[in-house]
Amino acid sequence: MGDNQNGAGSKKRLLIILAVIAGIAVGVYNHWFSSDAYVREGDELTLKGESLKACEAYDKAIERNPQNVNAYLGRARSKGDIEDYNKVLELSPNNVEAYIGRADGYCSSSLFIFTKQKLSGPKYKEAIEDCNKAIELNPKAWIAYCVRAQAYSYLKDYANAKADCARALEIEPQSARAYETLAWSCKGQDSIVYFSKALDCALSKNYQDKLLVKEFAGHNASFGKKRQNEMLLSNLYSGRGWCYARLGKRDDAVADAKRAGETDYLSCGTLQEYGKLCFDEGKYLDAIFYYTEDIKYAKEREQKQSSTPLLDKVFATGEQKSSIYKIEDSYKGLAQAYYKQGHIYYKERNFVGAIEKYTKAIELNYPHNHAAYHDRGCCYAEQGEFAQAISDYTKAIELNPKEATYYNNRGIVHRQLGNSAQAEADFAKARELEAK
Repeated sequence: MGDNQNGAGSKKRLLIILAVIAGIAVGVYNHWFSSDAYVREGDELTLKGESLKACEAYDKAIERNPQNVNAYLGRARSKGDIEDYNKVLELSPNNVEAYIGRADGYCSSSLFIFTKQKLSGPKYKEAIEDCNKAIELNPKAWIAYCVRAQAYSYLKDYANAKADCARALEIEPQSARAYETLAWSCKGQDSIVYFSKALDCALSKNYQDKLLVKEFAGHNASFGKKRQNEMLLSNLYSGRGWCYARLGKRDDAVADAKRAGETDYLSCGTLQEYGKLCFDEGKYLDAIFYYTEDIKYAKEREQKQSSTPLLDKVFATGEQKSSIYKIEDSYKGLAQAYYKQGHIYYKERNFVGAIEKYTKAIELNYPHNHAAYHDRGCCYAEQGEFAQAISDYTKAIELNPKEATYYNNRGIVHRQLGNSAQAEADFAKARELEAK
């Protein structure tokens, strides 16, 4: 009898111990594998720039608790998905960060790389409305002022943009983003001053340690803290260099472009952008300068990375890096700039100078080489060098046999040389093409 009681007591104690262990195990499981635990894991991964792994953690958090606001918010930061910001606001209508993050996304819909929702383009007015709501909920939300200022700037409402930047800097004097937006809202030397102030902020340890992630939380958190800082510095250097290029300060522009390239490998085409800027403004000599500098700089970088000759990689049909395409674009831009410069010399009746520029464009494989050959032929014809003119007109016709002008001008030179039959044949072909 006593033995049975002792046995029953032992079993009862064992069951109690097992129950306690099970309870502890459940508690540990819930602690480490609960929805909130996965959110914490996702946040840590996001800060490291491991966005895909972070999203997996947030997905698990949402599976365990579909109402977990922080899981949707974390995934929105990491993916830039506007649908997640919408979900956060559905669950928590007064979430300030969600309003700011969605507004930031509206300013640049291209940020939503992984989003399922297709945006027609930036939505600046919607961004302003979201920032208004965020500021209404928290008047000290300085990031909201920065984002709203950016939206105003895109809408060319520079007065409101500057006012919002001033408010942001009153609350957070180290806001690189506010200074950057001010820089784009101003012109000339003022822009350079504000870019420099933004750089002072971005280069400070305090900014990198405490403000960087906050300031761009809804903008590019998926790149990780270190990468965010590299991208910001690159943007600021290239932006300031852009202003220098506009002001004709070549040395300063080149220095900033190279700093941008050293900070962020993806920005090795900054000089090319300056070339395009000058080309679009009709500053062809400056365009030639920046395209040439871009090619030189690209060659230097390429030599550091590989022993394979640059041009072999540029024009190879096999393995090409994305940056190599930018270099190839530089050659095209340089050729185009030489071609346009040739036009200027031609109009000034400086035929020797025009021939030199057209020749450089041809050597660099100008995309419309037939036009370069034709125009160089015109220069030779103006100088009475008829053999060279006919040679260039013929080459132009080989490259583009459907242009009536090329036949007509070659016909004129043939007639001047007394080649009546060839001249009449060219004129007839020109009339035939013009009739089509």
